[in-house]
Amino acid sequence: MMPRASCLDLPQLCDTVEEQQSSQCQSICSCDCTEAVPARRACRRVCRLPNGTQSVPWCTSTPPSPTPETVLPTGATPSNPLRVFFLAGQSGCVGQGSVAMLDRDPNPSYSELKGIQEGVWFAGFMGGAREESSSFYIGPMIAGEASKTGGTFGPEVSIGRRLSDADVGSAPVLVVKYCWGGSNAEREWNPQTAANSWDRDADDGTALWLLNESGGATNLRDKDHLYANLIYTARRSLEALDDGGVPYELSGLFWQQGSADKKRTWRQYGEDLVTLFSAVRTDLKAPGLPVVDLSGTHDNIVTGKTYAASVIDGCNAVVPKMSMAAADPDDTSCVVGPKNPCLESTFINFDVFNYYGWDPVLNVPPFSSLKPPGSSDDTFYWFKDFPNDQHSEYEGAILQGRVMANAYVRSFTDDELQTSWLEDDMAIQFPLAPCNPAINDGKPSEGNICWMDLREDADLAEATCLSNGSRKSTQLRGPL
Repeated sequence: MMPRASCLDLPQLCDTVEEQQSSQCQSICSCDCTEAVPARRACRRVCRLPNGTQSVPWCTSTPPSPTPETVLPTGATPSNPLRVFFLAGQSGCVGQGSVAMLDRDPNPSYSELKGIQEGVWFAGFMGGAREESSSFYIGPMIAGEASKTGGTFGPEVSIGRRLSDADVGSAPVLVVKYCWGGSNAEREWNPQTAANSWDRDADDGTALWLLNESGGATNLRDKDHLYANLIYTARRSLEALDDGGVPYELSGLFWQQGSADKKRTWRQYGEDLVTLFSAVRTDLKAPGLPVVDLSGTHDNIVTGKTYAASVIDGCNAVVPKMSMAAADPDDTSCVVGPKNPCLESTFINFDVFNYYGWDPVLNVPPFSSLKPPGSSDDTFYWFKDFPNDQHSEYEGAILQGRVMANAYVRSFTDDELQTSWLEDDMAIQFPLAPCNPAINDGKPSEGNICWMDLREDADLAEATCLSNGSRKSTQLRGPL
């Protein structure tokens, strides 16, 4: 029998799925550690508090790390200013990618994401969006540093790196992150609700005013105030740059959200996104701020996002779409969500998995039976705990971030993407196309992964923008 070990030892002791399911792995799991259990499959289900009486999914007994001291970005000049990007949304935006697993992965394309990133900076709250104002800081981009455990990250890590690497002028990048799991655009991110409203005439434009004088619009502990909290976070970031004399320009917004609104109509969701993105542009005094809105899996969400990008004033919004799977519209007995992949009513794009690799759980029984004959045995860490938790593991989070960054570069800059970046871009290699009405009555099917555009002709006629974010009357830079 192996001796008991700390969670930090588990990557070596319980690295594979088979080892994680073994009695030896389960017998060594403990919670005296400073991060989520890296061997997440079986061990995290049996991990217990030191008294051995309560099963917990990750370590909860360790106090949070102190907030790092703010270190302002360097390398910006008036002619080559810091490029400031905002990242907002729900759980995919928060991120659950394992730093420990990233650090152990020898893939050379991940080396640039480990440790301190050169030329890429982070702004946000230590421990996540629900913390007090005193937990805000700015510092070099370090995967997982700002998470509650120090051990998980989201798309910000690869977004910032790719934006920096793609810029021929090598202007430094700052990613301002404010995300909250399970949040909706209907109410919590809605700038028009009472909770997210304030007197713009009395507003002096500072973060402190929003926090103390806005009548409660900013409340960092309350999910109903996410829009006001986002603007507060943006102001904190920009004020720190102003005080430090760092020249900057507001360069874009990345939005990763949708699942929490999946029960609403496409128009309700789409109009809420138009309201949100327009308000961000107005409140940040950036009327043409580019928006990259990562697509979802539900037809009403994809339609709503596409609609919003097609009608928003000023255009400059794109929706990268990826064809991993599509729900069977004729089977409504199951709704895909983070905890349920609805395998019986979902059409899977197996080409995606053969191209990138299969999640380790899909390479062993019982789920290996899902793989078609002749499939590869390559591994890619897509999910936290398939089928119980479909949030992205570290490779999935990296891929999503790179897809969003690539979409920005292709749509809003003259920079060129390297061939290897294009070959690794799921929205380019496996784009999600609208269903062809002439095929299967315009519905997805096995081998025909597509999204059903729920708009009628009159709705389509409302569009004033093209799919690459340009106005209809302007020259195309290239389709997305």
